[in-house]
Amino acid sequence: MTGPVERTFRVHGDTVSAYVRGGAETLVFLHGLGCAKESALGALREPRLDRFGLCAIDLPGHGASTVPDGRAVTVEYCAEVVDAVLAEVGGTVTLVGHSLGAAVGLVSGTRFRRFISVEGNLVPADCGTVSRRIAGQPLAGFRATGFADLLAELARPDADVPPEWVRWFAGCDPTAVHQTACSLVALTDSGRLLTHYLSLRNQTYVYGDSASRPEQALFALAGTRTRGIPRSGHFPMLDNTTRFYALIADLAESEED
Repeated sequence: MTGPVERTFRVHGDTVSAYVRGGAETLVFLHGLGCAKESALGALREPRLDRFGLCAIDLPGHGASTVPDGRAVTVEYCAEVVDAVLAEVGGTVTLVGHSLGAAVGLVSGTRFRRFISVEGNLVPADCGTVSRRIAGQPLAGFRATGFADLLAELARPDADVPPEWVRWFAGCDPTAVHQTACSLVALTDSGRLLTHYLSLRNQTYVYGDSASRPEQALFALAGTRTRGIPRSGHFPMLDNTTRFYALIADLAESEED
């Protein structure tokens, strides 16, 4: 097993951090809102993925990636950043996009051999309470108190969210989080993401098969390929790491193009 190397890319003058491992075909992991590239490191514990390259990118204002000077961190801007990084990485790519990351992939200009949406935003209900709550606040208010208040709520023992997410969220840039959430809600509500996803030729929707399963998204995706991960919620890569990456390996090894 060869681990990834942390690399720094320069895109539009900004610093973009990514874990990169070379391979003929690369699995590109794009994280969700408030997450970081470390959410994909469980892929290293799945032996069947050893033959694939790996590229896990910190989106702008998340993890070790900086925010642009004078440009809003929209979903479209995140896609520009991802496209620039993948142009340097090169090769055939399969996308594994979680939540926000799947939305970024849908507006990306990169051609993905396979598109794996992990609880990705497709219908208005997918914005849940976090992204819509953030977008419903003015930027100044979110920066002043909203960001800290949200972190405090997520950190409560009864919040039932992965502690890793709370830690990653705390390291994000509040302005970038707010701008991204506003863009994500608007795009999701417009129906554009669902329309684009349904037009793809080789797509799979992966969801946490728990009480929080996204019924509205599954209804909209009737007739397409969907896969549930048992004993998991919105973060199947953290809640049931073994089953999640075994499924990713199944999909990546598929001969279907």
